Amino acid sequence: MITFALGGFGVSVLADSGNIAIGSILLAGLGLLIMTFTFIWHLYRIIRGWIALTDGRPVP
Repeated sequence: MITFALGGFGVSVLADSGNIAIGSILLAGLGLLIMTFTFIWHLYRIIRGWIALTDGRPVP
């Protein structure tokens, strides 16, 4: 959903210069990069929390 929204933003920003497809692809790629980083960060925090929980340490 976010990817499509960013792609649409790219279309509107670069519509005047004739590079609609390039802007759409670049901003959709940026959206995918942000979503991937966020997913990996959440996964890292969950795993780190579970390891701390099983060792009896306070959760960071």
